[in-house]
Amino acid sequence: MQPPEGYRFEDDTVMSNFDHSIDRGLEERILREKVVLQYAGRNFSGDVWYDPEQRVFRCVVNVHGVPREIVSRQSLDEILWYVSDEYGPE
Repeated sequence: MQPPEGYRFEDDTVMSNFDHSIDRGLEERILREKVVLQYAGRNFSGDVWYDPEQRVFRCVVNVHGVPREIVSRQSLDEILWYVSDEYGPE
């Protein structure tokens, strides 16, 4: 459960469940570059990137460092709400 080859992991946090925020500047960057950014939550973390071939955002949800699932949605907002419902709102 990883992004395709050629994507680089960076420490910037594009989304957070602490205040249900999405950094729209970083969202634009994901669309332009092959980067994987962070999604922060209390009970999970996520690795987020954009898949231009399928035209969806993807997020690998990790719980205690163990990958649980890949969530694919057309927007970061949809990923945020789905993951919040499944793994906790904080």
